[in-house]
Amino acid sequence: MRSLYIFLLLFSTNYISYSQNSFEIDVNTLIANETVFSIVSNNAYTYFGGSFKMLGKYTGGGDIVTSSSGTTSFDNLYIDGEVECSVSDGSGGWYIGGEFSQVAGVTRNRIAHINSDGTLDLDWNPNSNSRVKCIAIGGNFIYVGGDFSNIGGQARNHLAKLNNTNGSADLSWNPNSNRGIEAIAVSGNDIYVGGWFSQIGGLAKSYVAKLNNTNGNAEANWSPNPASAIRCIALSGNDVYVGGYFSTIGGQTRNKIAKLNNTNGDADPSWSPTVSTAVHCISIDGNNIYIGGGFTKINNITINKIARLNNTNGDFDPTWKPEANGDVNSIAISGDDIFVGGYFSTVGGQSRANVAKLNNTNGNADINWNTSVSKDVRTISVNENGVFLGGIFTILGGLQFNYLARINNATGKLDESWKPNPNDLIYSIALSEDDVYTGGNFTNIGGESRNRIAKLNNTNGNADPSWNPNANSSIRCIAVSGNDIYVGGIFTTIGGQTRSRIAKLNNSNGNADPSWNPDANNYVFALATSNNDVYVGGEFTNIGGQSRNNVAKLNNTNGNADPSWNPNADQEIRSMAISGDDIFVGGSFEEIGGQTRTNIAKLNNTNGNAILDWNSNTNNDVYSIAVSGNDIYIGGNFSNSGGESRNRIAKLNNTNGNADANWSPDANGTVWAISINNNNIYFGGSFKKVGGNNLEYFAKINNFLAPSISNPNIVKVYDNSATLTSQITINGLTTTYTYEYGTSSGNYSATTTSKEITANGSATVVLSGLDADDEYFVRVRAINTIGISYSSEISFINTNTPQNHTATFTLARNEITQLIFNHQSAQSIGASGYIILYKQGSSFTGVPVDGGNYSVGGTIGDATIGAIITDANAIEATISGLTKDVQYHIKIYPFNWDGSDITTAEYKTDGDVPSLTVVTVPTLGEWGMMAFVGLMAFGGVFFVRKRIV
Repeated sequence: MRSLYIFLLLFSTNYISYSQNSFEIDVNTLIANETVFSIVSNNAYTYFGGSFKMLGKYTGGGDIVTSSSGTTSFDNLYIDGEVECSVSDGSGGWYIGGEFSQVAGVTRNRIAHINSDGTLDLDWNPNSNSRVKCIAIGGNFIYVGGDFSNIGGQARNHLAKLNNTNGSADLSWNPNSNRGIEAIAVSGNDIYVGGWFSQIGGLAKSYVAKLNNTNGNAEANWSPNPASAIRCIALSGNDVYVGGYFSTIGGQTRNKIAKLNNTNGDADPSWSPTVSTAVHCISIDGNNIYIGGGFTKINNITINKIARLNNTNGDFDPTWKPEANGDVNSIAISGDDIFVGGYFSTVGGQSRANVAKLNNTNGNADINWNTSVSKDVRTISVNENGVFLGGIFTILGGLQFNYLARINNATGKLDESWKPNPNDLIYSIALSEDDVYTGGNFTNIGGESRNRIAKLNNTNGNADPSWNPNANSSIRCIAVSGNDIYVGGIFTTIGGQTRSRIAKLNNSNGNADPSWNPDANNYVFALATSNNDVYVGGEFTNIGGQSRNNVAKLNNTNGNADPSWNPNADQEIRSMAISGDDIFVGGSFEEIGGQTRTNIAKLNNTNGNAILDWNSNTNNDVYSIAVSGNDIYIGGNFSNSGGESRNRIAKLNNTNGNADANWSPDANGTVWAISINNNNIYFGGSFKKVGGNNLEYFAKINNFLAPSISNPNIVKVYDNSATLTSQITINGLTTTYTYEYGTSSGNYSATTTSKEITANGSATVVLSGLDADDEYFVRVRAINTIGISYSSEISFINTNTPQNHTATFTLARNEITQLIFNHQSAQSIGASGYIILYKQGSSFTGVPVDGGNYSVGGTIGDATIGAIITDANAIEATISGLTKDVQYHIKIYPFNWDGSDITTAEYKTDGDVPSLTVVTVPTLGEWGMMAFVGLMAFGGVFFVRKRIV
């Protein structure tokens, strides 16, 4: 044996850093506009329910849509907070203000400039220290008002004049308002401002003032002196229209809206609409004054939230009556189109989510313009590049889904064909094959009248017409066990029976089981089933005929409480999950199962005792528990669990209750529900951010695992080197792999250089400098930040000549002038391929010679080369161009080569060489019907006999 000279790489598994998170937050998942209370998954879908009414991708508090269709014009701006005001910059862009801190990923505190191409102006950054509520443009200056005390690099109380190029505050303009500014309008040298102030521009001025555009001084002779705050201002010629909360202004009684003289501030004596509630916005188009707000009457005639007034007499136009069902905050006019935003769901005779385009003739909503916005629209500004919408929303262009929806697990997309459309919130969902059971506060769902509980078809979302338990109050939890549907909540009748807060329903007709009546004396919030047992949690003190504080185990046949199972929780139970013999319970308790346990515990299923070695010591309420193998996922209101700082969601070890050190998604609000689907964790609640990402009410986490390795394989051995390959699944993380090898099993004295793999695939390596005729043992090691995996061990003998001849060499078909053979793959015997020789009539003695130059049709001695197989995985070969009715002798030789030139091959020519003797088949015309009688390998003869038909 030659000496083995290999550079040894010393390694230890301890060098790996495990500080990286073992999960990835899916920032592209859809979000909801309100709380998600329940989530459940199967292989195909994840179902979720709550109080939401819209779903979509996060867009932030402002974006640009087209005026023609309402679709987004540019890439999302991702404004990470509220936008309260906007104004077109006159060049196709917009100035915006509100309560945000970032625009398009760049820090912008409460005020920003959007370029005409929809990008952020990087040079304009006034950096307000508090909310900006209004913006107006005057020449080269931008006037802004709000709650701030510093902006544009200067101390400015509530009001400032900014340079339109760099955003710096004008040093000589400082009206110094003593309270917040709500509205600004510019007319030449005059700046009109409204708000909550009583001192501004060096004078006592209540709620509204006219300021000089040069020095910011208030004009003493203009003093309308309204009785309360001004919310909006609009100018038309010599007239100043103001709206707000006042009842007197300009020396006259004026309810919520007035037209003032621009010289002295007196109210126009002949313009006196009486508006019932606050006016939030005014927009002027010629002789028409459009107003919006929270009002329901004008001049004591019902007109809801939006109206058009005459500029001469103040009468409202009865032919233009869009009738919004919620407040209107902004109106923008563009030609014949009136864009309106607020907090409504219907306007102009159409269903519209908070924004609409109305016709200026009749007030009807444009049926082709339907952009859904998740919450209030506070501002609208129109220019030639589109319509800027801003507000407190986070979804623009979302889909309206009321309270219940599902997403496709494979695509992550919302299933728009499954839309049960309940009319009130969902608290609980349970799945059973083709059925989806839902509970909550609704009275209509799936196209049917259903009181608080329903069985839905999982294909179309329709309610089962024959299943109607008709609960008289809220359903909070559902558990399915075979043909039985267990429900808990606040109800006292269900399924045609009196049932106090818990019942067992038939899955076919929805009737309550007449013999199962545990009769809880207070609310039931959690259910879980296991074999013959039904575990129940809530706020009760008596259930199943026994005194039981907040938790009990019931018999599934008669509903009696198990007499020997009494954990006796000192406060309510809100969640349950079962894992084998262990019962996990969560809630608001401090004592349970005879032990001090804060808010979560693991109980013995036989006696109800708390498991002594499991204590996560979670510091606040636990509302949801989900189990996956050795991992226990919990959600709630806590900030510490399992010995770690964990905000509202954590992964605990099922052995000791410790929190996973590398798993901390960090939700900023309550987590109400958790569901697990493969390596994906879905959770819902009332949070707004997860891991610092803007994910509201619904989120998805992709869990990472250690890599896995399959199919370690020897591709070829040649010239003291070996090519090996394996398949590595990296489970979402960049993975480093190496091959470990040595000359005895389990003893790996050398490794290859580590390589990275960033996607699932083949990990191939060439081992060189091997000793001839030595046997080597190899395994693959793969590492990512989660852990290490090893392949099974494989071995090979380092020889240039293949290790064996093929063990199988048989005739598959005899096709007159062509023979087709089956053989073992060359790879399986340590070879690269085969050469097949044949001779007519008698056997031959010639063998391939190493380094020979061979091709099909050539000769070796007195034999002909019939085939050369260079695919090491091939298991079939063909010799063609033979003569029928002739006996042929065939032999097969394996070889190894380097893949570049067949002349470099080394052939295995010693030992038993597989051979066949075959007679090519005569034609049917000569022989009639034929039958093959036998085949003998290794020198056997293939006999053919004719049969006369």
